[in-house]
Amino acid sequence: MGIALGAEQVIQALESFQTNLCLHSSRYGQAIAAHAIRSGRLADISTRVIRPYYQAKFAVLESALRDVMPDVPWFLHRGEGSIFGWLWLQDLPVIDWEFYELLKQKGVLVVPGSPFFPGIREDWSHTRQCFRISLTASDSELITAMRRLAEVTEQTYRQSNSQTTERVADLVVG
Repeated sequence: MGIALGAEQVIQALESFQTNLCLHSSRYGQAIAAHAIRSGRLADISTRVIRPYYQAKFAVLESALRDVMPDVPWFLHRGEGSIFGWLWLQDLPVIDWEFYELLKQKGVLVVPGSPFFPGIREDWSHTRQCFRISLTASDSELITAMRRLAEVTEQTYRQSNSQTTERVADLVVG
């Protein structure tokens, strides 16, 4: 459900229904999934249809990044057919949550990576330089998003480099 407008009583009923739906899937849905698993059809569809589809989406993501960010140190986790791509912006001068906010201002939503590193006790900068990118958008939307991501990335690195140069100049003069 996206947005619902109506009488408070109706909205409360819809809210309860939506909450219940999100907490657990229906028995009918579970029965369909169980049958698909037992019959082997789910594994077949996953291998034959779903994996190739998302591998193609990953190729679009990777190609777009190569085209728009040739001078920025970035890496992608090898795509094996999942619905997400994992991007690492090496030596990103801001933390993932700050970068997320900058991207959001450009209409691009990614998921900051730091929550995906639970249990790491030492301060590892890599955890704040990674992003999960959904591959569920259309190819043209992925390409547009990566162009915008590249703009924000290059601006972020450039600002950091100019601030570093200013600090060095202050040290030399001072």
